Amino acid sequence: MINDLKKIISMPTILCEGENGTPFGVAIADALHWFADRAKELGLNSYYNQYYAYAETTDGDENDMIGVAAHLDVVPVNAADWNTNPFELVDKNGILYGRGVADDKGPAIVCLHVLAELNKFKLKHKVRIIVGGDEETSSRGLKKYCKEQKLPVCSLVPDADFPLINSEKGILHLSFTTRIQPSYGIKRLEGGQRANMVPDYCVITLDKRGEALLAIGNIYDAIQRRGLDKNQFKVTQTDDSVTIEAFGKAGHGSQPETGDNAIAKIFRLLVPLIEFDKLDKFITGPAARSNLDLDISDEAGDLTMNAGIVSLDGNILNIVMDFRLPLCVKPDRVQETIFRNLRPENITVDKYAPNLFVSPDSKLVRTLLRCYSAVTGDHTGAQKTGGGTYARELPNAVAFGPVFPGTQTNLHDANECIPAEHLEKLYEIYLKSIAALDKEL
Repeated sequence: MINDLKKIISMPTILCEGENGTPFGVAIADALHWFADRAKELGLNSYYNQYYAYAETTDGDENDMIGVAAHLDVVPVNAADWNTNPFELVDKNGILYGRGVADDKGPAIVCLHVLAELNKFKLKHKVRIIVGGDEETSSRGLKKYCKEQKLPVCSLVPDADFPLINSEKGILHLSFTTRIQPSYGIKRLEGGQRANMVPDYCVITLDKRGEALLAIGNIYDAIQRRGLDKNQFKVTQTDDSVTIEAFGKAGHGSQPETGDNAIAKIFRLLVPLIEFDKLDKFITGPAARSNLDLDISDEAGDLTMNAGIVSLDGNILNIVMDFRLPLCVKPDRVQETIFRNLRPENITVDKYAPNLFVSPDSKLVRTLLRCYSAVTGDHTGAQKTGGGTYARELPNAVAFGPVFPGTQTNLHDANECIPAEHLEKLYEIYLKSIAALDKEL
């Protein structure tokens, strides 16, 4: 299992849309192909295309199928922030490091070997693990699978936290543009790579003759006045311009409080400018949600916002935001709020995934929680999350591990990791759980 994990971690499966005619990039296509081939070597049936792959037991009823859904793509890396090569599996004192080791290559490999073990026994249900190629962006791989292939009657998704997630917030990615004054002299402004990542870097270049630099004044004084840490900035000057780099901490967009948004730092410096004063109240201010009448919570949790990407094209500023929505909030409400408060030139929905809720009294939830408790002794019930998983793409599906309570895995951040012993425990939990589902459904 470890050798398989080493192989899949070595593949830099970051989205490269359209690369060499592939939908998501050569590395992702190669990883899906390898997964299907490895499944055959383990005695399983398998299928592959450049969008998704699956492996399944040779026994069991295909019309009454148990599913496992995982993904082989990963979020981008800034190698300079890593203590190891992100695309090499490294064991440091029993902790395994590598991009995807927890999200979601490690769990995918564990579940592949679970299926190989289950394949030794007579099963009522066929068990199929489906792996997609762009879960971190728009889940197009799994969406294509759902259009083309038979759907499981129930599924577990090893891509979240234990004990079990039965409620997921809605996910909304919005792009909107606003026009800034040419007199400001902003030559460059860019930061972030994905809407669902807290950006750890943002850079702005200002013309020394422009109004922006005049409004800011002494840069280091402005940093202090706005409650920022000067050690998280780098200032470089030429004869005609000043470049300011801001450094933060990456994190998952579903939990923006776990990161330190570098875009927010740059926007805070630009507060004296009218447009940025409005944006600051929206994006970076401590009362941003209240300012926008979006301070909303329900049984699914709080509405959250993350400024994931910013770019400048001439005088047009483009911002991509990640919103995680409680059950009571629809996308239209967020869009209307942005229009009312910011008056953008246009606004586009890049992604919308509705909320997920599976009853805690369902046989799927009760069976998985019982098996988890039997292995761990933890009797905590079903949980809710702002994260998004493949569970919302499939009928009767829930997120189930792989992260144990209190475990730091640095998901979507540098030095992603998982304790090696947890892989063995995952194997035990998933084997026991799928066997129980096969018996009881």
